[in-house]
Amino acid sequence: MTANNVNTASLSSLPVELIFRILNFADNKTIIFSFGNVCKRFRSIINSYNQYDIDFQSISKPYFDAVCNFITPENIISLTLSNNNRTTNQISLFLSLFPLEKFIRLRSLTLVDIDENDFHTIFQLKNMIASLSFTFQKKNSIQNPKTLPLIYTIVSNENLQHLDFGLSWNRIEALPWPNQCSLKSLILSSRISFKKFSSILAHSSQLKTFLLQDCIIEDLIEIDRSTTYPQLTSLTFDDSELHMDEFQLLLSLTPSLQHLHIVGGIDLFDADVEALITSYRTPFWIENKHWFVICYYFKKSANYSLYSLPICKTKVKFYPHEDKISCSTDSKFYNDASMTDNVHEMQLNLTDLMAHYDRNAKVLK
Repeated sequence: MTANNVNTASLSSLPVELIFRILNFADNKTIIFSFGNVCKRFRSIINSYNQYDIDFQSISKPYFDAVCNFITPENIISLTLSNNNRTTNQISLFLSLFPLEKFIRLRSLTLVDIDENDFHTIFQLKNMIASLSFTFQKKNSIQNPKTLPLIYTIVSNENLQHLDFGLSWNRIEALPWPNQCSLKSLILSSRISFKKFSSILAHSSQLKTFLLQDCIIEDLIEIDRSTTYPQLTSLTFDDSELHMDEFQLLLSLTPSLQHLHIVGGIDLFDADVEALITSYRTPFWIENKHWFVICYYFKKSANYSLYSLPICKTKVKFYPHEDKISCSTDSKFYNDASMTDNVHEMQLNLTDLMAHYDRNAKVLK
């Protein structure tokens, strides 16, 4: 077989199903503006490809127009729209171009800084979406009295499995939680009261992952400690100011946790790393729960980060040793490679890393 014959029998002769599999690993720009311009067959294939993940956040207006002129709503499974500084009024423009009833395959929707009116318009789609993320242009000043009831109906949607949204403290506290919530993953970019925390877990029997800023506990004495929420396996606090006794209370109510991540606040992390880790060497953590943790203190930002072990995050950021202090309740952590088995992607700053090694090289000289 000659080289020419091999080339002739390559990509262009593959069955459509296999080409679709290949396109699943390509970005939209490559699919639409490169692959689709190779030949008529490829152009026909991308016109029928029905797995488009369209992300319009922080893109240019010419690129937005070009993609909108090409795409067919029926072929989109994931969509991100944004009204940020670079894409002002994008959501309204997009809604004016496409009939909502055409998005029959849409399963994931992200709306950044959406206007309340557009929010009410777009949620004719709510019954089919499995993953939803949204923020309002003015989180602290929702004006429409029908907005919270609409959010309630969205949360009540039995098809919705992942929800990520942001509201002010008073709005999230005023939002009723449906009795039969089907969510498996919930992200709240706000602080909530312990009463709201308990209400969400009590009415979300399938909730596995919960991420929030903080849980405000007013009086430990009045809390019912007999109720537990065994469905939750992952809990994250992004800006916690819990005291240790409050924190241990929350953990005693969630006995099935496998992943715990805390970004420190001044009350929980009010000591050096070694002193902080000491508080996790108590029988409650080691003997009763068999939970081990590692704590990092990042010198430049003066922030703490605390993880349960093994580390469950799939993406981590690498810091040179001189930029962080670490301590773990598990003495085997530093020599046990399995502790990072879940990590599949690492982010690092090569400039900082090279500067670190240059400094060390000069010291050695």
